[in-house]
Amino acid sequence: MEPKLVIGICVARQEADVVVMDLSKSEPAAADRFRICPEADPSGALSLGTAIGRAVRARNLVYEEAVVSLQSDFYAQYPLRSAFGEPRQIDATIKYDAEEASATDAASLAVTYEIVRVRPDGSDVMVYAADRQTLTDLLLDMQGEGLDPVMIEPEAVSLARALEQVSPSFRETNGLLVWLCGGQCLLLKNTNKGKAAYFRRVLLPGKEDRTEPLARQIQLTLAGWTCSEPIDSVVLTGQLEQIRPEVLSQRLSYPVRTEELHWPFGQTAEPTLTAAAWGAALSSLHRARRADFRRDFLPYQGRRKMLQKSLRMLSISLTIMSAAVGLYFQTKSLRLQNYIDRLEDKITAEYKGCMYGQKPPPNQPILTRLRSVLRQVRQRQEGFAGGDEGSVPARLTFLIEALNKTPVSVDLQIQQISITERTIRLIGDTDGRRSTLQLLDEFKKHPKLDVESNQISPAPPRDKFEIVLQTKKEGGAG
Repeated sequence: MEPKLVIGICVARQEADVVVMDLSKSEPAAADRFRICPEADPSGALSLGTAIGRAVRARNLVYEEAVVSLQSDFYAQYPLRSAFGEPRQIDATIKYDAEEASATDAASLAVTYEIVRVRPDGSDVMVYAADRQTLTDLLLDMQGEGLDPVMIEPEAVSLARALEQVSPSFRETNGLLVWLCGGQCLLLKNTNKGKAAYFRRVLLPGKEDRTEPLARQIQLTLAGWTCSEPIDSVVLTGQLEQIRPEVLSQRLSYPVRTEELHWPFGQTAEPTLTAAAWGAALSSLHRARRADFRRDFLPYQGRRKMLQKSLRMLSISLTIMSAAVGLYFQTKSLRLQNYIDRLEDKITAEYKGCMYGQKPPPNQPILTRLRSVLRQVRQRQEGFAGGDEGSVPARLTFLIEALNKTPVSVDLQIQQISITERTIRLIGDTDGRRSTLQLLDEFKKHPKLDVESNQISPAPPRDKFEIVLQTKKEGGAG
């Protein structure tokens, strides 16, 4: 399986840390890590964005996307109250809230945010505001070297995403994680069901015992946060040699415990910088946290451009294919119609020849008409041909034979004889009921005739009858 590489870049003021993640494996692994410190070249000072782009290009990495994480000294963060709870409504108004909080023209800011608490009448948001021109220069320098990150997010978001992978304590929303690294202290708290985080970076004085300064910073930090979930414990990690957990617990009135973090990239000189780069690289897998400066001032267009180009090529290909298919079927339809027209002309000429010049019927197919005429001809041939006991002449012969055998005393008058394909209907009258019965007897005696039904009714001085006869089937009684 080919590696699926994603680059995470954490940018500080004078340096950057890059982590290359391979996401093709079941467990994402760090494929590479390197640090970038720009150095002057013959043309002059090299910007950090240009140095990052050149370093990535020099390694010939075939990657799918890159994500940049900005260290906290690039931006200021403001806990604000929004009158809206829906992200779409907050998007439309958050920049004006940030302008008021920072006392800076909104046109010069690049703003993003996270919803840290949802209220019935609005929401609490953590707003991140950076200098628009600084981010624009950084982005354009990287793009000039062929590196176009899909997102530029605050360090707070990247670190929270990274800590979720290695710290069970941070995944809980009622604990405060305190990460000590050198003279810095990072305070983080997960909130809003893992969709946001409270974050603060402070400096601690270089004393042998930093317990008291840390306690004051924790108390000050918690007083400024509007947490919906109360804090019930403090978790310490990192360099804890100058911290006394027992004393800290007494000062804070919270249980204090320690936790060791195991990073996939091992120990580095700047673990917080590397962790933020790793968290940025994980953004394509864990999308719950989203805070992107680029959406505000220079939205990412790479995927959109590729999609538009692909759709344009697909549309052109489909148009050509549709035109070719349409032309093929149109040509085939014209050939078929031409063949049908010739065939109809030939059938019409032959129809006139066999029907003595008659024109084909306008409302009936020619073949249907010919079948009907053929059937009529065959019926006539079968009905009037000799030698068939079911033919009309044969049945009339049988009828006359039965009538001739009637006694002379029977005064018979026949009014109507109807012959169908199956029966002979005889309507008439006699001089009395006795004569009618004698007539019926003769029909019954005839070896080729059967009386199917009879109706006799008196009509003084005559006796009317209606008799239906049929020829006996082969093998029937005589």
